[in-house]
Amino acid sequence: MFRFKFVMDVFQSGAWFGPICVQNMRAKWLSLLCPADLQVAFAPDPGQVPLYDPERVTLISKEEPGWWDHYVYNYKPHFTQRQDKGTAWSLGPNIDLTLPKPTREVPIVVCSQTFKQHVIDSWRYSSEKIWVIPNMVDPTLFSPGKKADQVTVGWVGYDVDDAQIKGAEVIPYLAARFPDVRFEMVFAAPPRYPERYSPQKLSNLKLYTAVPHAQMGQLIRRWHVLVSGSKYETGATHMLEAMACGVPVIAASYGAIPEVAASQFILSDMKCTYEPPRYTYTAESLERFADALAKLLGDRQLYEQKVRDALAESKKADPHVIAHKWFDFMRSCQAWPD
Repeated sequence: MFRFKFVMDVFQSGAWFGPICVQNMRAKWLSLLCPADLQVAFAPDPGQVPLYDPERVTLISKEEPGWWDHYVYNYKPHFTQRQDKGTAWSLGPNIDLTLPKPTREVPIVVCSQTFKQHVIDSWRYSSEKIWVIPNMVDPTLFSPGKKADQVTVGWVGYDVDDAQIKGAEVIPYLAARFPDVRFEMVFAAPPRYPERYSPQKLSNLKLYTAVPHAQMGQLIRRWHVLVSGSKYETGATHMLEAMACGVPVIAASYGAIPEVAASQFILSDMKCTYEPPRYTYTAESLERFADALAKLLGDRQLYEQKVRDALAESKKADPHVIAHKWFDFMRSCQAWPD
């Protein structure tokens, strides 16, 4: 039996970011579906337990011997302090490419073909040593349901930096343009710049913060559209979760977004302006978001087609599909040469 452990940090925190979500999904579904020839464990920080089915998940220390070590991050102390010790380790998918590449080429997991190419370009890494395993979406949490009585547009992200990487500036602009539509912004952590999201005291804009992942499905399935302002995505789990709820997506064509949501309303050739330290959409690009929303909400046939497409495309993130990609990766590690 091959013993494979994920060396990570947290399952739960005061804020709910994408990497925390996918770690909980791996713990739940890889433990549930693990085949007889493999043993899967998770090595989080002390005191951390998974959010879902904790009694099923094997938790061990980061230093537990006899396991293949898979480091989820390359920018955490447990990776930077131990990467040269032994050969039985791998990496990903949360990788900071501004850091030096591993001292030797080991198996790497990324969550999109887009990010795989970034690894190849940034680290001059061998393509055959990089596995693409997309993020998974839990169908027991994210599925279609009753829409809100008022047309509602959602957004998921954060503004912890001045770069506005998640494009939060898009929603106040749309809320001013569409006064009869309700807009809901879900922040992973309390917004650092709350004044930016209601400069005109918009009555049709509501903010949520640090919504537990188990409650996100209840919130998202009420939405009619998800507008993502992201200017970079490696896996775009929030888009997949919305699509699994039958919510069409409008997004700019950045990073892995066209790969993850190819069937949706993807806007190409979008432009941003850089006014230090902020990197925000130009007025013309903000208006393109507005045009897309007007078209989607104004064409019932188009809207219903995007709903069908979203549900079909989200099936690629089914846990059974993604878990078996991980199991195939683990078996390849078992045969990895010293």
